[in-house]
Amino acid sequence: MHTNNKSNKGRVPKNNKNSKKSSKSKNKSKASTNDLNQKLKKILLEKLIEKLK
Repeated sequence: MHTNNKSNKGRVPKNNKNSKKSSKSKNKSKASTNDLNQKLKKILLEKLIEKLK
């Protein structure tokens, strides 16, 4: 029983990585993180410009 649980745990992440559903959700999260990164860059640039003034 115990060894079966271990082998199942080892298989689960591999299946998740290769599944199409997870890749679609990854792309969605990538789009949202890109948006957040752009906002963050804007804020950091504005702060940097203020410091240089």
